[in-house]
Amino acid sequence: SNSTLSVSIGDATGSYGSLSFDNSTKTLRYLPDNAQVEVLTAGETVSDAFTITVTDDEGLSSDPVTVEFGLVGENDKPVVTAPTFEELNSGAQGVTVGTLTGTDDVDGASLTFRLTDNAGTDNALFEIVNGTDVKLKAGVTTSSAASPYTLEVEAVDGDGLLGGSSARRDR
Repeated sequence: SNSTLSVSIGDATGSYGSLSFDNSTKTLRYLPDNAQVEVLTAGETVSDAFTITVTDDEGLSSDPVTVEFGLVGENDKPVVTAPTFEELNSGAQGVTVGTLTGTDDVDGASLTFRLTDNAGTDNALFEIVNGTDVKLKAGVTTSSAASPYTLEVEAVDGDGLLGGSSARRDR
């Protein structure tokens, strides 16, 4: 006989995600909870287990089966926080215009900032000093005609993973 089968999931919410069953396609779908998964460190391994029972239209049920999903943490890209820049007065030279900050994932690696080689930016006019301070290079003089300035900054974490951001500075 052609019985209709139904699938029930014991507790569909795990520690790191949830499980659902699509009756039309007869597939299980595991949906990770990003808030829980993002806190995993690179290489950390965790799993979610769910109990599934199949029942036919006559009410006969299978023995419960456990389905397990393994998750492995990864090193997430660092993020450069959009800096707040000081206004550059016309004729300014060698001044610090802002401080770079960023975030890395839970691995807690320290960040190194660098200006990119993007020719479409004004990066050649600036430098990063003391690791985080953006400074107008010595010998470069600002002018209102050159405004706004566009900078592109990358952050590299201690594991070598690269993240980036663009910033614009009006005068």
